[in-house]
Amino acid sequence: MRERLKELEASAIKEIEAASGNKEALEAIRIRYLGRKGALTELFKKMDELPQGARPEMGRLINEVKNNIIAALEECGAIEACAVEA
Repeated sequence: MRERLKELEASAIKEIEAASGNKEALEAIRIRYLGRKGALTELFKKMDELPQGARPEMGRLINEVKNNIIAALEECGAIEACAVEA
């Protein structure tokens, strides 16, 4: 699951950089990774399959990746910081 998480992060950052300045494309990327049916949401759902002891660490890793993707989107102007925190 860790490998999948790192692949998702790298892919998202690469897509965000490529779509920089295109608000519609950036919004599509945001939804693909952070939306209700997004890739990170699906990983959160799969945490039930992990052993009890591994869940806290995996949760922290998923949140870290999520925050990195949000930061990249904010840098490109796709989302505002206050919109994400709400």
